[in-house]
Amino acid sequence: MHTCIHTCIMTRVISISDEAYDRLKSIKKENMSFSKVIIGLTETERRKRFFEFVKNMEPDEELARNVEEVYKQRGRFRLRRVTL
Repeated sequence: MHTCIHTCIMTRVISISDEAYDRLKSIKKENMSFSKVIIGLTETERRKRFFEFVKNMEPDEELARNVEEVYKQRGRFRLRRVTL
């Protein structure tokens, strides 16, 4: 009996200008895919939008207390790397 498992990775073809390609390529490290570069850049942009949203919020004492409590509790835990 033989079991065969195929992994299929979806790809898309996109058109970008030479300038956009050169900019992405200048950010890309040797063992990094262009997909990883794009994901990294868009994640950075999402964080910027989130922090901009928080910055523009009205002061909220309850939210501040909750964030402070989570921050304190987080300090009680230590992450460690586990190899399986």
